[in-house]
Amino acid sequence: MTHLFSIDGDRLTLPASPSSGYAHEPSVFSTGNGFIGVRGVREEEGALQRTRPRDVVYLNGVFEHQPIRYHEGAYGFPQQSEVRIPVLDCTAMHFRIDGEAVPNAVWAQSAEERWLDLATGVLSRRMAFTNQNGGNVTVETERFVSIDRPNLVAMRCRVESVGHSGSFTVVNAVHSPFRQRPPGEAYAKDIYDPRIGPGLSDNPWQMIREEAGDDTCRFLYRTKSSRVGVATIHGLRSENGRISQFPSVSGLPAYMYEGPLDPDDPLSFEARTVYATDRGDISEDIGSLAEAAFQDAMAADHDELASSHETAMRLFTAEAAIRISGDPDLTGALRFNLLQAFMATGRDGRSSIGAKGQTGEGYEGHVFWDAEIFVLPHFTFSQPDIARSMLMYRYSMLDSARAIARTMGHRTGALYPWRTITGPECSSYFPAGSAQYHINADIAYAVQQYVEASGDLEFLHSHGLEMLVETARLWPQAGFFNPRKGGAFCINRVTGPDEYSALVDNNLYTNIMARNHLAYTLRCLDDLRAEQPGIYNEIKKAFSLTDAETDGWREIAARMFLPHDAASGLYLQAEHILDREPWDFARTTAEHYPLLLHHHPLTIYRHQVCKQADAVMAMVLCPDSFSLPEKQAALAFYDAITTHDSTLSAGSFGVLAARCGAHDRAREFLETTAYTDLDDLYGNSSHGLHMAALANSWNALVFGFAGLQASGGELRFSPEHDEQLGDYAFSIRFRSRQIHVSVTRESVRYDLASGDPISLTHHGSVCRLEDTLLIPSASRPDCPPSKAAR
Repeated sequence: MTHLFSIDGDRLTLPASPSSGYAHEPSVFSTGNGFIGVRGVREEEGALQRTRPRDVVYLNGVFEHQPIRYHEGAYGFPQQSEVRIPVLDCTAMHFRIDGEAVPNAVWAQSAEERWLDLATGVLSRRMAFTNQNGGNVTVETERFVSIDRPNLVAMRCRVESVGHSGSFTVVNAVHSPFRQRPPGEAYAKDIYDPRIGPGLSDNPWQMIREEAGDDTCRFLYRTKSSRVGVATIHGLRSENGRISQFPSVSGLPAYMYEGPLDPDDPLSFEARTVYATDRGDISEDIGSLAEAAFQDAMAADHDELASSHETAMRLFTAEAAIRISGDPDLTGALRFNLLQAFMATGRDGRSSIGAKGQTGEGYEGHVFWDAEIFVLPHFTFSQPDIARSMLMYRYSMLDSARAIARTMGHRTGALYPWRTITGPECSSYFPAGSAQYHINADIAYAVQQYVEASGDLEFLHSHGLEMLVETARLWPQAGFFNPRKGGAFCINRVTGPDEYSALVDNNLYTNIMARNHLAYTLRCLDDLRAEQPGIYNEIKKAFSLTDAETDGWREIAARMFLPHDAASGLYLQAEHILDREPWDFARTTAEHYPLLLHHHPLTIYRHQVCKQADAVMAMVLCPDSFSLPEKQAALAFYDAITTHDSTLSAGSFGVLAARCGAHDRAREFLETTAYTDLDDLYGNSSHGLHMAALANSWNALVFGFAGLQASGGELRFSPEHDEQLGDYAFSIRFRSRQIHVSVTRESVRYDLASGDPISLTHHGSVCRLEDTLLIPSASRPDCPPSKAAR
């Protein structure tokens, strides 16, 4: 397979870039730390223009309100959205040799390389300029967003000269956080693309304070409507050059570094930028916070800052280690995907991960169910502290979810928003948005998976149960016991994950996830009542929970309707999907995908066609509820009618295909989700990386081929080896244990890297893991039973 990228060890490059550059390059070369995200825009791009042609720096949770205007509205429609907006950008650098911008008629650019280090998240660039007299000047830049100093962006420019003496100049300009996007930017071939969003037409920022010194500038600015404040401090340092202010065309400070080109003395220019924000209702003195972070950063040189950052980053990359022995490109893609998800996920309990992280303007920075179902699982099994923080973000918006439930006509309970930044619903098209009630069950599933894998009962009792109970209260109001279905509990007029089938009756995914939600909530309450009755009574009183209410949940879970066609034995995505006219795929040419950009929604809704995994997702997340033949039938049917227009789709199909033994198809799906952004498979990675697809590539391998499941405190594997995929290995964390798994043609090996011995299940047999467990692949012998604590 030919790729747009190249990987050499830890170094990822886009080597064969056309002269105009790859459109998705700034997204691929994004760096971040969960709070700050810096897109990989080249330093000189628009450096001396009034505004840079692209947004560069985002802060997780920084947004502005935008009114939603309906020509024909209705009760309960959201009246405003939250739109993630960029902040001050201090990364622009303009380079000059002997006073002239390069390249030029005298100095030709003879080489350039740009790479992202997959082990450290450091973005580097090397440019070489030569003249006709044999002079050679090499410029190297390095940029990273610090992991251990969460407010810091650090940059360095190093210059070496061979055979030439003269001067080198860097102009470092600060750019406005507002760029008025062209009216047509949200359009593809004159068709409005809702995945991009319209952006803001007016400057959302109010500058409160600005100070500019000889080598440092300080800013305090605030959004006009949402009242989010940002403090930014930018400073420069060098030991062998002169720094001075430079006339700016942007109205914001610019600085000039000038040093002598001496073949015996390389130049070094360093810049630091710190950001602090009073997101939400946090009333911090962000100016003082930024000042303390800035002084700390300026007290160290670049190598010291880079060393501490890289030490912190390698802790993650070591725990997230993954390898496919026979395919270095696929291994590199998986490493890139996990790195980018790590760099984009908030860790403060007030932020999570948007559909595009902080890597682009796509989806306006909104957080969807993607965060809990596709991204959170990897952190649950590798960085449980991050997973817990993501769930705390959802807990922080519980009051907003209660308000949404009231707006939607529910007397009690909470309904989480389809798309949001801080809690309010931001979806203006409810059939494919707000109608996706499964978001409640998705968050409940994430709580369940996290608690199962971490054993964190403190979180469950202090936060998780409140989320579970309040969201569970929606289901009795969303459905009813239908006498025409033999008294089964039916949930009508909802939308499942598949946005090409809106407002359906009895969506399989929604119904089975609601059943799982209720059953898990009841199990948690029952366990608490049996083991800690005092805490149980406190929680029951705090939530005004009655036995009648929980008995009602038991009945709903027991009598949930799951649509099934007896004639074919097929579980139906929704009750009437077989009654729709099949989509004419033969007459749908490649340029007419995705369908949502070329067909009216009603046209799509009337047909038997899916955008993404839906019933397949039900079988991926609730595998014990379906037999293998039922899964195989579903895989064959839904794969044939699914366009995979959504980047969420391939990874989930890959999991089910692997579990069904369809290894060739599973491998294809794994490769699709793994290469989604590196190869720009959907043509829109320029608007930001697809965070759910990136994380879903890990899911496709670990939940699919390796068959990982955690249920009832048990760790289960059913690993399969595929000759074309080859040997593979990965690590997981489970209840304070680090476990390495290696699958080869001959054997499966489990290594307990840290923690106490544990029982695990291998292809249905319980095994004791104390140090190393080596099981021949062909024989799969029964393991001796274990009494190890779960």
